[in-house]
Amino acid sequence: MRILVLSDIHSNLEALNACLEAAPAHDKVANLGDIVGYGGSPNEVTVLARKLGGMLVRGNHDRACTGLMSMDDFNPVAAIAALWTMQSLTPENLQWLKLMPRGPLFLPLRYPHNQEETWAGTEQDGVQLVHGSPLDEDEYVLVLRDAQESLLRSNYPLTFFGHTHIQGGFAYDNDRWETLRPLYKGSADEVESWVLDLGSQAKYMINPGSTAIRGPHSASSILIATRSPSTVCLTIFRKRSSISSLRACRSGWPPGWRKDGSQ
Repeated sequence: MRILVLSDIHSNLEALNACLEAAPAHDKVANLGDIVGYGGSPNEVTVLARKLGGMLVRGNHDRACTGLMSMDDFNPVAAIAALWTMQSLTPENLQWLKLMPRGPLFLPLRYPHNQEETWAGTEQDGVQLVHGSPLDEDEYVLVLRDAQESLLRSNYPLTFFGHTHIQGGFAYDNDRWETLRPLYKGSADEVESWVLDLGSQAKYMINPGSTAIRGPHSASSILIATRSPSTVCLTIFRKRSSISSLRACRSGWPPGWRKDGSQ
């Protein structure tokens, strides 16, 4: 079976559509949050996320853009974008975003035996979904030391997390620690991929990267988790800036700010 993992779309409709076009066939969808914020298409992206369905966890921008958290810790760009998004969302989309569940959530990676059964399995059969970390939904797991406590305390062999927009992740295997980062050839116009076969005894925290683009050297990215009877193979796909420029918020930006929301 195949799970499509999306994260940090940030109202970027062009990037989301481009990533979905590049994605191979899949059985289920997991969304690691920050559906809105920054970009210019909050309603369109929310409608598409709702249509895709699957299992979702909320991100900090989803909470800020729906009034569930303070924006005191947001930088000026993020705060103004969140206010604009809150004013722009339809009541239906606003309510749906408000009701997004908090992580961590468990996603099985095992097929049911028949159509009457639900997707099921033990912790070893599935993955944990979070936005920041299993210990704190707002934590930024940027370097190996940030991931160590979560990996040591986790009963799950695999955790998908977002929030940082950095592809790759971290692994722990019998007192051996490792930072994982994708290696690409660097083509600007082609879909690239990086494949990681997971060890059977190790624990992993893996970030698919951001589906949105927030800079000329960034890349839109998604992850496909493929479960075979004995292994899980992760393939991270990315495509460079030619496919997904951030559109401007259509109103509400201060004079002198560029269309991507920066100064």
